[in-house]
Amino acid sequence: MKTTNWMLAASALVFLVGLIGVVAGTDEVWGHILPYLMWNHLAVIVVCAAAGYRLKRMPAAGLPKMAAVLPRWLIAAGIVGAVAIVPNWAQSLRPSTLTALGVAAIGDTGFSTSSREGKYYARVSGGTEREISETQYEELKQKVFAVFARFWVGFGLVALFLWNLVLQRQRATEGATAPLVCLAAAMPHGPARVSTPLIAAIWCTVLLSSLSQLASPAYPRLCEGKSPPLVVALLPFVVFGIAALLAKRSPFYSVWVAQMVDARYGPKAFETFLQKLKPILLFGITTLVMAAVSFIYCSGLVVATARPGVVDTFLFAAGAAFCMMHFILRYRKVPGV
Repeated sequence: MKTTNWMLAASALVFLVGLIGVVAGTDEVWGHILPYLMWNHLAVIVVCAAAGYRLKRMPAAGLPKMAAVLPRWLIAAGIVGAVAIVPNWAQSLRPSTLTALGVAAIGDTGFSTSSREGKYYARVSGGTEREISETQYEELKQKVFAVFARFWVGFGLVALFLWNLVLQRQRATEGATAPLVCLAAAMPHGPARVSTPLIAAIWCTVLLSSLSQLASPAYPRLCEGKSPPLVVALLPFVVFGIAALLAKRSPFYSVWVAQMVDARYGPKAFETFLQKLKPILLFGITTLVMAAVSFIYCSGLVVATARPGVVDTFLFAAGAAFCMMHFILRYRKVPGV
């Protein structure tokens, strides 16, 4: 339990460093400290992966009550984290920088930068590389670091939640005072029901939110990319195919979440929900729709070169690979698919 407390403290540190990064990203003067905080990127991966590994190896035990899983301090941290990462607090690029890049607007990560022989260059979403000043180079780098800081805050919250869950389950296993739910007594009788309108609403929301990304001001630049090599299209099939053959359960199926949901809504409630929702197939169809709309959109802009670019090709491949993964898992009768 002592190790768990230390990891919980490390997760809190990762979260706080992320908050510092978000604040630093709002001002050009403070932004110079962001490169010195990049060690936090590795730290957040380590604490999250360690928590997942620890939970997976823990023996099944009583389920802590919601008040223990989501204590007030964690809820407060979640509110602070949401305020930090949902709005984009980073400063907008100067008009002179946008002019140097040849665009009217740009997303947080819709560009790449490089420096060679004392000169600085930037490329917007596969466009032509342009030489920029050192000040503009630092401004673009700061914008990227600000995105990393929001990532740290979000996954720092995930780490805090997971390590608190580990702590509560350890207390339950060791007979400490953490309140437990008796699953047998709390389990309702009869099979669980899943609302079909709810499933339809989730599908519509995901589809619409994904398509809304195509309205980004920087999106036309994505149409200028060249067709990628064949390996880019084959890579999703290889990765998702191997994952589908090795998986013991749906990637969306979590044992401790299933215990919590089943205790409230009935036997196999969470598994039934995943089977009806079909999240892997949802991702696949959504990605295929985005690829089709993207291709049509780019074809309308550049009729002479109406062919799938980098984005379209990868989206088509990823969408088809998601669908393939769903049907392989379903054929294998993997739980939660």
